[in-house]
Amino acid sequence: MLLIFFFLLGAGLFVLPQKTESIREKRQLATNDSIHLNGLYPTAEKVMKDQFYFRDALTSSYQTVQRFLSRLFASENAEVVFLNEEIMDIGDGYLTYTVLKEDEEKKTAAAQKGYNLNEFAGRFPDVKTYVYFPTRFEEIYVPESESVSNWADEYHRLFALQLSENIRVERLKLEGISNYKELFFRSDHHWNIKGAYQGYGDIIRMIGKNFPIDDIRAIQKVIDYPYEYYGTFNNLYPGAALCDRISDYVLEGTDREHDYLVNGNPFDEQALHEEYAEKGNSSIYSDYDVYFGDNALLRVYDYHQTDKPNILVFCDSYVNPIKGWLASHFNQSVFVDLRAKTEDFYPEDLMEQYDIDIVLVCEFYKNLFFNGNTFIPLKY
Repeated sequence: MLLIFFFLLGAGLFVLPQKTESIREKRQLATNDSIHLNGLYPTAEKVMKDQFYFRDALTSSYQTVQRFLSRLFASENAEVVFLNEEIMDIGDGYLTYTVLKEDEEKKTAAAQKGYNLNEFAGRFPDVKTYVYFPTRFEEIYVPESESVSNWADEYHRLFALQLSENIRVERLKLEGISNYKELFFRSDHHWNIKGAYQGYGDIIRMIGKNFPIDDIRAIQKVIDYPYEYYGTFNNLYPGAALCDRISDYVLEGTDREHDYLVNGNPFDEQALHEEYAEKGNSSIYSDYDVYFGDNALLRVYDYHQTDKPNILVFCDSYVNPIKGWLASHFNQSVFVDLRAKTEDFYPEDLMEQYDIDIVLVCEFYKNLFFNGNTFIPLKY
């Protein structure tokens, strides 16, 4: 009877309706449609892993228990517990990436990225170039274990070593685990709105030492949304982190008349925010991306302040909450996410088109150092 039960259970997976998405894990699930005759067993096995009954509840419960046991058997009062090769638990429901380890390929990649940026900047000697890193906890945490080393500083050093002295590099000042929890989400690798505001302030202060731009804008209004969401770490460790909520700041002076184009088309950010306020997000995409905007190749703000400089920003999703804040300090602001580039896209063309005075690179270390899609395409 037991064999018959398991046979019917397995057979049911290929007959009953199947889920195509996991909201908790932020990913597409394997379904029967993905099975092919030329790879039947491994694909069917993946379908069975993604389609068993009560999957979301069981997966979440399993990871929660595993996390509890990891802390139970960790050293007494351990602040940090390694859950697997990619994720560590830092308490209070917070997950983060594990520390960086020595990797010769990553050393080469970090150095190459520095060389690439320096070569781009060298073609425009009259343009001031800045780099700003949204420092994460795993970049500053040094494990007690002798078997694990944090090589983050070495990757930063190798990157900076390739840059000329005219390129200024700064990082978010992060003072330990409690400060990290103030500035970043629990279940998502992005900074929360408080961290984003601190990064925005650092960038404006850095550029303001060389250019006559407005001071950091004061917070006029705080908006807190009630919707719970589970961020990017749930893809690596489903259900283990506590949920997050989106908050936003309205800053004084950012509501002045301006134009905003995304990939050449007018875009209404306020409508995006109003839609989220009304119904939240029921997709597999992170609320961070849904609310602050997905990652487009080219976004241009024009605040019509011809007495202010123009800026080109090489960015990733960390810049999404602050792009409007930054743009309000400049005349024209061009934001480029190179992860979305095509082969015939050259940022060098934008330097002339928009008469750029300032170049800012603001990407978190994984994208800037190790993402092969973020090399700046150069015309030779």
